[in-house]
Amino acid sequence: MKLRSKIILFCLLLSECVYSQNVLIDNSGDTLVTITLEQMDDIYIELLQKDSLMAQSEISRFKTLKYVQLLDSAEKDITTLRMQLNIVSSDYSSLLYVSEKKIKRNRKIAFYSILVAICQAAIISVL
Repeated sequence: MKLRSKIILFCLLLSECVYSQNVLIDNSGDTLVTITLEQMDDIYIELLQKDSLMAQSEISRFKTLKYVQLLDSAEKDITTLRMQLNIVSSDYSSLLYVSEKKIKRNRKIAFYSILVAICQAAIISVL
């Protein structure tokens, strides 16, 4: 009696852990598998979760791609700005050199002009 109740109890526990499905073959030879509504709900939930994860991975992939494109664009902008800075720096250096030459030339002209004016004033005062 104890053995029989143990076997029955074991079978009841086993029946809770497993699920059954019926396999039907129709006239055309196709195999049909029937499942319970609870199993169908579980499968549907898993499919929805899979679709959600796929959509999230797709969004994540697009975000990563956009970040890579943004970094690439920023790198190109930085390179372009560095080239422009070098061009402006060289233009500034050349303009500074030219202006310093003009200032030195104008100082010389001013010095000689003052010297000539002093000489002319001295000649006029002697006469």
